[in-house]
Amino acid sequence: MRGQNNAILQKADSLFSAKQYTQSFRLYDSLLRDQKYSPAMLLKMAYIKEGLDQPSALYYLSLYQQATDDEQTLVKMEELADKYHLEGYKPNAQTQLNAWISKNLDSIKWVIATVLFFFFAWLVFQKKRNKELAVPAFFLVITAIALAWFINLGEPKPQIMVAKSRVYLMSGPSAGASVVDILEEGHRLKVSGEKDVWLRVTWREKEAFIKKSNTISTAL
Repeated sequence: MRGQNNAILQKADSLFSAKQYTQSFRLYDSLLRDQKYSPAMLLKMAYIKEGLDQPSALYYLSLYQQATDDEQTLVKMEELADKYHLEGYKPNAQTQLNAWISKNLDSIKWVIATVLFFFFAWLVFQKKRNKELAVPAFFLVITAIALAWFINLGEPKPQIMVAKSRVYLMSGPSAGASVVDILEEGHRLKVSGEKDVWLRVTWREKEAFIKKSNTISTAL
């Protein structure tokens, strides 16, 4: 299977070099669907879509940025988003914090767990010496809460991209709910939950719902 994938990738690269972009994209896409990709392949897919003047170039740039952690790609994504009048790409303090947490989550958990062990040992030591337990117990509880938060809630909210044109954003998880807005392909939204075929998202700082079938996850 690996040899077959390499053969497909080589053929796709050959077609790309020959500027047969449509044919090469089909092969790249088949590899991506099988979770067989490289950063270079993702960048070529973004290049092809940008050349076709399609907002989906942002999707492949998003995957490339996750694979490489290349900050310059974020600048490129913001430029394309401005070009297509799309929202969800401008960096702010919250998104930068989420990105930092996502990148360093394992290290953060390890540090908090180490501090938790330290306060637990302090509590045991104080108890053996019949000393005051309130202070170490307080810090132990606070540290435990912080660790639990990072384990259960510390992961940044997943993001999705609108995958079709003229997608209805609803006020509730029902086709009978009122229409909040009509979105074009390429807008990026944060997901805060789901119900049946609906995703609960944030749009312009308000809660709304969108059908899963009209979206694509931007996670690798």
